[in-house]
Amino acid sequence: MESYRRFIEDLLRDPSEIWRHAYEQEITEAGRSVLLAVRALGGECGGPVLERAFGALHAYRATRYNFSTRPDDLRTGVREVVNSFVKPWGAQGFQVIDPSVLDLLNAVARNAPDNAVDLIAGAASFHQIDQVWTLAKADQGGAIISALRREAGRIAPTIGRLAKARRRVASDSGGVGYYGPTYERRLATIIEMVQRLEAPAIAELIAPAFERLLEEWRTERPQINDAVEWIRAIDGAPPLMMTNVDGIRGAVLDAVLEEARTGCRADELRELLGVVDTEQARREVAVARESFARYQQDHFLQDLSECRSREQFSGLIEDLELFRDQLDVDVRAMIERVEEANAEFAEQEDTYADHMHDEWQERYRDERAGDRSIADMFGSLRGNRS
Repeated sequence: MESYRRFIEDLLRDPSEIWRHAYEQEITEAGRSVLLAVRALGGECGGPVLERAFGALHAYRATRYNFSTRPDDLRTGVREVVNSFVKPWGAQGFQVIDPSVLDLLNAVARNAPDNAVDLIAGAASFHQIDQVWTLAKADQGGAIISALRREAGRIAPTIGRLAKARRRVASDSGGVGYYGPTYERRLATIIEMVQRLEAPAIAELIAPAFERLLEEWRTERPQINDAVEWIRAIDGAPPLMMTNVDGIRGAVLDAVLEEARTGCRADELRELLGVVDTEQARREVAVARESFARYQQDHFLQDLSECRSREQFSGLIEDLELFRDQLDVDVRAMIERVEEANAEFAEQEDTYADHMHDEWQERYRDERAGDRSIADMFGSLRGNRS
């Protein structure tokens, strides 16, 4: 009885335990590969995406752990876990059936961190690498960090290949789509890995990934926020195991400043100012002022129209005050516009709340009247019986 009570207490403390026995004992390697692939895709994915992720991961695991595979392993694995670990999602996709399934799969990676190594080495997209790296950086991710450091040579080829994988995809309708994280985001992840893993094999990936980014910039526009994240990763890292870091940082900052000059949102300009020395870098400040002028002319009203809460109005005012303080620009009229719009929003919100309160009171009165009618009816029935 005592052991049963302990089991129930452990289950309440960690609901993912309810899935552990099924994961370890009741499904095949195909089923486990499906679940690991779903986890590496963030807990939900379309059918074709899962097919690619499963194919790469299952083949890698089969080679590493020496188990046999069959052509119908994906179908078998999905059949084993659907409506137990995962449920249908969208047209052809799947989603974890409960957040505790994600908790289980996180624990699977932490307790046996070679699973995290497999998820990176057997990844089919950089998005999966980002997911695993986020898990490694989180609390209780120390064992994963240690395993990735130990197996840096094993994971580096996949990271390098997917860091350069093409992002721009032509659709059947003649349009263009973009698949996976930006190259700026991929580089930021690689630099974080170099910093945390201290692995020369990962550091060697920075230069070719940067070349791939420059290639994209010949036809595509820089992604400001992701590029700033990359610059912050460089600034926050110890001396990296590569040459010309300052030159690369300068090239990225120049490209982002030029992009901001052609137009940017308030959040992009705010993030950009976070990596510009506004007291020393006069040329960069001059470009940032031009970016603000373009923002004021072309994008401010759009930002204002997209505010949907009092917090968002306050956030926009804070951004404008930051621009005023760091760029020495006049934002008084812009702040007045925001405050006016915020006041109108608050008035509409209060009016709506009053309307809902009146509607609730009316419904309550109707329900009470209905209750009295029923009581009167039963009262008359009792009177008739007498």
